[in-house]
Amino acid sequence: MPDFSWEQVLIVCALMFSAGLWVQSRYHWLSYFRRRPSLADLQAKAKPKPESTALKNKSTRLVAGRTIGDLHSQGDLSFQASMDMAEAHRRQGDIQSAIEIHQSLYGRPGLSWEALQQAQLELAKDFYTAGILGRAEDLFRSLIAQRGAYSTDAARYLLKIYQQQKDWAAAVDVFAADSNLAQTGLKLEQVHMLCEHAQHIADTDPKKARRLIADAAALNTDSRRPLISSIRMAVMSGEGRELNRLLQRYIEMHGDRMDLLRDLLYSVMVKKPDYLARILPVLQRNQANPDVRLVHGELLCRLGKMGEGVALLDSVNANGVTVAFQLEHLARQNGQAPLDRIARTLAPLKERHWLYRCSHCGYETSTHHWHCPQCDRWETLGVSQGQFANLLI
Repeated sequence: MPDFSWEQVLIVCALMFSAGLWVQSRYHWLSYFRRRPSLADLQAKAKPKPESTALKNKSTRLVAGRTIGDLHSQGDLSFQASMDMAEAHRRQGDIQSAIEIHQSLYGRPGLSWEALQQAQLELAKDFYTAGILGRAEDLFRSLIAQRGAYSTDAARYLLKIYQQQKDWAAAVDVFAADSNLAQTGLKLEQVHMLCEHAQHIADTDPKKARRLIADAAALNTDSRRPLISSIRMAVMSGEGRELNRLLQRYIEMHGDRMDLLRDLLYSVMVKKPDYLARILPVLQRNQANPDVRLVHGELLCRLGKMGEGVALLDSVNANGVTVAFQLEHLARQNGQAPLDRIARTLAPLKERHWLYRCSHCGYETSTHHWHCPQCDRWETLGVSQGQFANLLI
């Protein structure tokens, strides 16, 4: 047997190992050592599985979602693609996944200042939607303090939180911390927060309440809310001369929206009937306004002065309330049972004869709201009486 040196042995082994790798890659001979499929496996593989198109599409979406999720978790997905993925989770109601994505973006290094603020805003909105209001409030406040491009959006959401909690003092402080917010489309919000806070403290601190209302009036002279709040304060404090002055001013400035004063005037009639001696002369002086005649006529009818009240209502274009009062008056005067029955049927119209419609989203209600419950806009509910023609027909 020939003698081989150890260098030759190593060379031969290397050649044999290389040849083995080549054969394996060429003929896949290692597959023979794997587990051979059983007959049951072959039958199951050969049998077609019914799968609808919807299931195929769903499985494809799941695979694609996992792939995109893997790219995001590895940091290989772009900022905008990650934001789009979070929005898709949010639309599907998966707020937790949206929170996780926005949190990872908020902590991603290398983002621009604007992108970081955008991620912070979306994360705060996720917390708000999930009801984690404390963390949402902190993030919104931080954005407002930064005074960047998303400060106004953050302020709107922060005010929603305080509206839900009825924390009007905190809502007013939002504007006190940044005086520029009112100039970025939030002027009406500030007006109503001031009025809400004033109404909340009117009994305990009337002097501060008046100061808040004055601030609100100075911010926006077109808003009716501050003047109505001032009228309410005059009623509470018993300032009859001031009440007359404010009521006359309201009629001159906003006489087309006397509906906003109806509930206040009726409460005065019930709780402080002696004030009517001051209110009725002001209404009498402004009889040229049909809306004033309508409210004046209703007040007289409620006081039992049906003749005078119906005479005023009769001078206004027919609607649900005028017809109801006229029928009631005729039934009392003539004692006719059919008229009395019709009057009782139409009586509810006297309490809900105005329909309010939001000019932005179309929301309808029989009760006036300064803040639209559906689209969150302020002072968008306008009055409409068109439905009474259908009811009467």
